[in-house]
Amino acid sequence: MRNLEAVPRIAYFGPTGTFTEMALARFEDLGVFAEAVERVAAASPPATLQLLRDGEVDAAVVPIESSVEGSVPPTMDALSMGPRLQIVAETELDIAFTVVVRSGMAFDKIETIGAYRWRRLRFGSGSATRCRTPRS
Repeated sequence: MRNLEAVPRIAYFGPTGTFTEMALARFEDLGVFAEAVERVAAASPPATLQLLRDGEVDAAVVPIESSVEGSVPPTMDALSMGPRLQIVAETELDIAFTVVVRSGMAFDKIETIGAYRWRRLRFGSGSATRCRTPRS
């Protein structure tokens, strides 16, 4: 349902609390939008862009690159299909992850970190060359 005021509706890849919503907040803080906005969460990058193409929102914020997976294929695919969209701004977020373990668990005993159900980082014996462990 459209809002009753003339507030710009900005779609983002949600849910609330995602890095993409943090990017939208950064745009708001930087004054990219002339006024307050209504944030509209979408289920996926393609769904976010489809809301824009369908005229349901005035703009969209989607991830192009991720600290977890590099480029974001669903975004790239959605940008390459359908009516053309113009990228008008970009921002970077400083992202940090914290590994938390139970008391008594040694870091060198960690074998798998589950961050996303489709993505697992493996440690030890020649695996996950992109992962680094802290040095004492």
